[in-house]
Amino acid sequence: MKVHAYIINLKRCESRRKTILEQLAAHPEIEPEIVEAIDAQAEGTEAMQKHAAPASVIFRNCLLHSLSNGEIACALSHIKCLKMIAAGKDEVGLLLEDDALLAPEFGKAVAAARDFLSGERHPAVILLSARTWRYGQRQKKWIGPGSIFRCTTGVGTYAYLINRAGAITMSKTLLPLKAPLDHWHLMCHSGLHLYTVVPHLASFVGANDDSTIRAERDENWNLNFEYWKKHPRLWWITKKFQRIYLLNKFNQIFLNGKFEEKKW
Repeated sequence: MKVHAYIINLKRCESRRKTILEQLAAHPEIEPEIVEAIDAQAEGTEAMQKHAAPASVIFRNCLLHSLSNGEIACALSHIKCLKMIAAGKDEVGLLLEDDALLAPEFGKAVAAARDFLSGERHPAVILLSARTWRYGQRQKKWIGPGSIFRCTTGVGTYAYLINRAGAITMSKTLLPLKAPLDHWHLMCHSGLHLYTVVPHLASFVGANDDSTIRAERDENWNLNFEYWKKHPRLWWITKKFQRIYLLNKFNQIFLNGKFEEKKW
C-alpha cells in the first residue's frame, strides 16, 4: 500500500513542481498529489492578515513582528492539505513542500513511518526534516532506516507525516494563526505527539536567502529595528520579557534533549 503525498506547490512554480515529482519518481512507495498552494501575492494583505491572531497574542509567543503574508499563506496551504487528510480514507498522509530535497532512503523510511503511525492512537506527527530536538530512548517498534525518537519541537514544515487524528487536531486548532506553522512546540499543547527520524530524511533546495518568507521576515525585522531605536525604553522592557520567556522555554523544551541537524 502506497503512502499518499500531498505536495504544496504554487501554480506558477512549474520548475519546483517538476523537480519534486522527479525525486518522488525514485520512490515507488509514495503516491504524489499536487495541491495548489495559497498565493499570498494574488490574495493580498487584507485577505491574508484576517487569519492572524491579534498582535497581543503574537507578542506573547515572543515574536517581535506580526506574521507576514507569506507565513500565513504557507500555513493556510498546509491546513488545506490537513483537511484533505482528515476527510479522506487514508489513516496517514505525507506533506511535502515543493522545495524539499529527499534522502535516497526516503521512500523506505516513509513506508516504515506510515506503519509506525498506523498503530498510534494519539494525534501524532513524524518530522522528517532537520533541526529537531529529540529526547529519551529510541522507539523499539520502529522498523526502517535510522531510528525514531520522541521530540519536543522542530523547525521546518517541508516534510512530515501525520495521522488522521493529528490532521483533525491541527486543522481545528491552528486558526487564528498565533505563530509560524513550524513552531511545533505550540502544537504539543493541543495534545499532538511529536516524533523525529534520525538521521533526518529531508532538507530543502537552496538557501534561506532564496526564500520569499525569509525575505519578508528580514524586512519586518529591519522595520522593527528602526522603531526600537526611537523607543529605547520599550526595547529594554521587551528584551527583558523575552529573556524570561525564552529561559523558561529553554528549560521546558531543550533540557535533557539533543539537537539533531546531521546532514545526509
